[in-house]
Amino acid sequence: MNNKISSRELEYDLPENRVKQHPYINRENSKLLKVDSREIFYFKHILDILSDDAVLVLNKTTVKKRRVYGSFKDSTSTVEIFILNKINDNEIECLLKTNSKKQIGKKIIVDDIEIIITKRIKNVFYLNILNDNFKGLIDKNGKIPLPPYIEDHASKYDGYQTVFKSGGESVAAPTAGLHFTQDLLHKINKKGINTHFINLDIGLGTFSKITTEDISEHKIHKEKYHIDDTVLDSLINDKNLGKKIVTVGTSTLRALETCFSSRPYKPVGETNLFIKRGYEFKFCDGLITNFHAPKSTLLALIDAIVTDWKDVYTFAIDNEFNFLSFGDSMYIDIEKCKI
Repeated sequence: MNNKISSRELEYDLPENRVKQHPYINRENSKLLKVDSREIFYFKHILDILSDDAVLVLNKTTVKKRRVYGSFKDSTSTVEIFILNKINDNEIECLLKTNSKKQIGKKIIVDDIEIIITKRIKNVFYLNILNDNFKGLIDKNGKIPLPPYIEDHASKYDGYQTVFKSGGESVAAPTAGLHFTQDLLHKINKKGINTHFINLDIGLGTFSKITTEDISEHKIHKEKYHIDDTVLDSLINDKNLGKKIVTVGTSTLRALETCFSSRPYKPVGETNLFIKRGYEFKFCDGLITNFHAPKSTLLALIDAIVTDWKDVYTFAIDNEFNFLSFGDSMYIDIEKCKI
């Protein structure tokens, strides 16, 4: 039996005008596609889709300010510093974007802060902050890192955070959560639908395209997650009662599937779970998610559930749905969509 899945199977034509460049003014006014029936709703009508026995699980992570702009000392060349990791108060792990040479020992000036390149491992650089610290650098100069396909503007930063963000260290938003407002969450809870919040820190790898011919050869990124004990106990109880566990976003789904794939359960750790065709779901019953980029691991996850996803995506494009981070979403009932 040949289980090879070609990355070409995850290709589709995404028109440029379907990539939404700005967040919705009212988050609830985004569109929502019920995949199994091809019904189109506004997101504010999600209660017309969710069953009374549904349980919503959301990712509460915060997108941190991780972009800094500066210039090389004694040069007019500008440089973008994308911070991947804080090693200590003065050392950071970064990507550098510049037209100039990125040499070890070269100094970068960010306002009055001096930073030096100390080493490089492949495309990752290590920098030391010489006359300040990490907090000072971020507080004075840090910016929210918007996705590479979104034109940068400060007016978009607030729209790239969920209204329920609390803790976490992400460089990308859990975009399915961007459709919720506090008022909508209140209505959901008033109906008796439980909502639980977990954390998965979304990394830059979420934007990485699959470049291998066989997608199983693609090395997926690792992401840290944390499920509080009280939330874990509640989820176990909900599942035992036969309630439908609906995850908001692929990040939430990956965290739950990783946690409940282990015995004993693993509520805290890292996940490099690559969900692709043939995967058997252990815990989750439904998924609310945005429309994903071609040849992405996120789209491979959709391919694992929705066998006719290309028809679904064509339907969405024909009906002027918006795609990617600021775009519209879909509701997937795993049992109804997975064959």
